[in-house]
Amino acid sequence: MNLSRALILALSVLLVSLSAAADEAVTKALPGPNPPAPAQADLLAGLAKAPDGWQIAEAPAAFHDDDLWKWIDGEATQILEYQFDYALKVTYSNGKARIEVGIFVAKTPLDAFGIFSRERTPSSKSAPVVNSSFFDGTQLHVWRNYAYVRFLPDKTDPSVRPVVRDLADKVCKLIEPATVLPSLLTLLPTEGLVPGSVAYFRANALGSADLGNAVTVQYTPAGGKRVTLWVFAAKDEAAAGKVMTTLAALLGKQSAVPDLGDEAFRGTADAYGPTLVMRQAQFVAAVFPATQQDFAQALLRRLSVRIEVCEAGGQCRPAGAF
Repeated sequence: MNLSRALILALSVLLVSLSAAADEAVTKALPGPNPPAPAQADLLAGLAKAPDGWQIAEAPAAFHDDDLWKWIDGEATQILEYQFDYALKVTYSNGKARIEVGIFVAKTPLDAFGIFSRERTPSSKSAPVVNSSFFDGTQLHVWRNYAYVRFLPDKTDPSVRPVVRDLADKVCKLIEPATVLPSLLTLLPTEGLVPGSVAYFRANALGSADLGNAVTVQYTPAGGKRVTLWVFAAKDEAAAGKVMTTLAALLGKQSAVPDLGDEAFRGTADAYGPTLVMRQAQFVAAVFPATQQDFAQALLRRLSVRIEVCEAGGQCRPAGAF
């Protein structure tokens, strides 16, 4: 097995476990750079050639930020919160199923992951298509480097899933998988992380127009109730200070926690319960409901260590799979 295939195989194994137990790995721990985003003309040409065993039922079409609503009016607003480049649509049929394929290409792999992550539902089940994927019913959703790819069959019977998977394997060959993954996601501590709970918000994090560039994930303490961690990456420490101010108003700042990060506070809010917030360098993190203070503080301390390692240029990859 050559080095390139070995890297993809290792990455595939890692990301299947991330889908089953969360989501990402490391920018600095894997060779780079990533393969480039697929050019629209090349991807259109590839989609125009029906995969073996399939026929084109509806010809490929391209959409951009000014006309995406013509295809997916109700979904366009959320997708355009991200750094979106273009989208392609094609429908294939093989006599057993008719499947609409949608490919949404973003300007960064992190934005493509963000679009993908927002499609998850509590009923989603991990799937093996790299870089990361899940089934929601018979619909298959895939994050692959700069692209979010979805496969929407016209049938809801679970027996159609192998057919969907067959098409996905063939279509995804048109898009090279990532070898270097978004670094923001690698900061997340692994212990207690809830499978499939990682999501990335480019904008409107926590429903606030003042908060963005944030990853959220859920944890389950041993014998305790599930908690949510948000990690915000600001451009610098001054911008991180503004994030702290916004969170203080949103999460109900009450008292300082001087031994936790550069700045930290406890608070409470009707919508979130007890809260715990800290800033370290340009990163800000919030945990709620922080009813188990020991767990919440330990979680933030583990995050702090990961930030220090990554900021020092060290290896950010988790010691084990998420």
